[in-house]
Amino acid sequence: MCQVEIKDFDHQGRGIGFYNHKIVFVENALPTEIVDIKIEKEKKKFAEAKVSKYVKESVKRTKPICQLFGNCGGCDIMQISYKEQLKFKQNKIENIMNKYLGSSSFIQKIIPAGALYYRNKVTFHVKNGKIGYFKKKSSDLLPINNCFLLDRRIIEIYQIIKERMDLHAIDTVTIRTSKNTEDSMVIIYVNRKIDEKFLLDVLSKYVSSIIVVYNNEFKTIYENNYIVEKIFNKQFMIKRDAFFQVNTEQTENLYSKVLEYADIKKNEIVLDLYCGTGTIGIIASDYAKEVIGIELNKEAVNSANKNKKLNNVENIQFYVGNTGTILEQHNYHVNTVIVDPPRAGLDDLAIKEIFKTNAKKIVYVSCDPMTLARDLKILLDRYDIKELTPVDMFPNTAHVECVCLLKLR
Repeated sequence: MCQVEIKDFDHQGRGIGFYNHKIVFVENALPTEIVDIKIEKEKKKFAEAKVSKYVKESVKRTKPICQLFGNCGGCDIMQISYKEQLKFKQNKIENIMNKYLGSSSFIQKIIPAGALYYRNKVTFHVKNGKIGYFKKKSSDLLPINNCFLLDRRIIEIYQIIKERMDLHAIDTVTIRTSKNTEDSMVIIYVNRKIDEKFLLDVLSKYVSSIIVVYNNEFKTIYENNYIVEKIFNKQFMIKRDAFFQVNTEQTENLYSKVLEYADIKKNEIVLDLYCGTGTIGIIASDYAKEVIGIELNKEAVNSANKNKKLNNVENIQFYVGNTGTILEQHNYHVNTVIVDPPRAGLDDLAIKEIFKTNAKKIVYVSCDPMTLARDLKILLDRYDIKELTPVDMFPNTAHVECVCLLKLR
């Protein structure tokens, strides 16, 4: 055991200290605190540790609202106020951009969110007939009665499953809800045959979709294999395994910023790259002459085309395939490119082909500021960064979304 003074946060919300001439990352430790630590993992250049005793606590430390904080891996920074969480995320983005781009002058103030009850999707694990979360960095089960991140309807459904069902045949339970409709979905992954009639009797009064998964075979036993959510004036079909932003209310703020930056005119053609189920592109279609969506996942594009029909949109087309390859095949020349890539960011071919579009504007939506900074450094070869706005999609965690506007030089 040793004692360290915490100097700063790392990007994951861990405290940073030093011992034996190496950096040590300490969970649940705040800058200015002095703590006794227990080393959990030690490498050549760094170590990871937990606090065994707080010798001196920060004045900014607050008591987490959740008693499971520290054991559950869902929250990283609940030990500071929401105001301080926003400061941490703002500083995180500014530090990353300063380090990799040499400036942060283009960064705007972070868009805050409601700090609690925002998640519209969760997966619970089942072990030995008990249901809950896995403990942090473990496969040990942590039974829960409540979670302050989840939509309250999810907890209501969870409590019904927990109290009324024999869970021994179940491995995991995924629950999805919509904020702006009454729809909700339960997906139950089982390891043997389950009493489907009993399942219907228990849950059909509370949800609009029930799916049972036998050996990766999905069987819809109640209503549809999707739920519907509304964003602005559009409806979106969300299938069982489709990606959809987990914070619906903040998604509207995120997409508002995308539309503001894109500033689409009625005579313009827009590329929506990594379009998923078509949410951004369909919303943008109201303002554009034409939208072209490209997405690698075939099922996502099937959903995008259904969402197109659901909203009676005629000026959008979706293509299945690798983004760079599709762009290379079609040689598009467009006014605006919107990109919302996965955490890995843009690959070399995608960037090469985006350059060839000669688009006047690029709006880059990113869930990983590190890969965003990497890609922006390359895009700076032909584009100038005009603004970057952080958006807090995930309160009480260290994650932060960004929207960035670039203009052709």
